Amino acid sequence: MPDSKPTGTDPGELMNVREVHGAILREWNLPGEKMRRVPWYLHLTYFALALWGLVYLLHYSANFDWNEYEQRPDARAQKEFREGQAEARRAKAAAGQAPATTAPRP
Repeated sequence: MPDSKPTGTDPGELMNVREVHGAILREWNLPGEKMRRVPWYLHLTYFALALWGLVYLLHYSANFDWNEYEQRPDARAQKEFREGQAEARRAKAAAGQAPATTAPRP
């Protein structure tokens, strides 16, 4: 006797799509996401964190200088010249002398 069921199905398997997916079709649709404003205190919190981060970075920057690893000799020389002038001013101020005003060399 030939088998009356189509091949490839398990015994007892439902082949009616409406019966198999009936529970899914009976479910309610999920509500869509509504747009809400961000609370004011959250803006304040973000601003306070950004301000704290800026102060932290400025306080612990360890005398950061863009020209620290400058390879051009003229930029490095200018940096060292400015550092030498600042050191001389600090030494004169510590000794009680008035700092001399000199024009920077080109």
